[in-house]
Amino acid sequence: ARLKKLETPTSAAAKRLFGEEDDGAAADDGAAAAEDDFLALDDDALLRQCRVDYRRDSGPGGQKRNKVESAVRLTHEPTGVVANAADDRSRHVNQKHAVRRLRLAIAHGVRRPADAGDEVLAGILPWTGAARVGAKNPARPLAEQRLLDVLHECGGSVSDAAARLGGSTGQLSKVLTKEQGLLTAANAVRQRNGQKPLRNKR
Repeated sequence: ARLKKLETPTSAAAKRLFGEEDDGAAADDGAAAAEDDFLALDDDALLRQCRVDYRRDSGPGGQKRNKVESAVRLTHEPTGVVANAADDRSRHVNQKHAVRRLRLAIAHGVRRPADAGDEVLAGILPWTGAARVGAKNPARPLAEQRLLDVLHECGGSVSDAAARLGGSTGQLSKVLTKEQGLLTAANAVRQRNGQKPLRNKR
């Protein structure tokens, strides 16, 4: 999925896209936090916040390819985040894929106040005893968002974030570099804070 940054963000949610909130808005963030917790919404509620466009696109289907406008593009209007899907001939299936990609795109691109003690976040930290939140778990985007929120509040420092989360720098580095999407998002946070990019050493 592609991320699209609003050119002139005005809402608190839009300003949090790529962590661009200002000090003057900080006092309002507590009241807006619940309202802007987009990943806590179910799929139907999240879709109601989106502009949904259908189009013909290349993809599977043989002779039937491009004969039906089954490709789906979702634009999340509060943040400007965009997700696309054209994997299937079914519009319904593509919409489900697009929602999943939208959740990951919001998780990776929209920053919120961090909660290092969150149970969902703990599920992707192997040094905790929390129930594991694997890559296919519906809560995975939320867990990744909350991990990136901690990294953002720690100025992109893996060592500081690891200390806040009760793990070691090496342990957290492995989590951040295991999946390419999460690694790219973590490096975007680090770049904005003047840090060098992490590298997958595998």
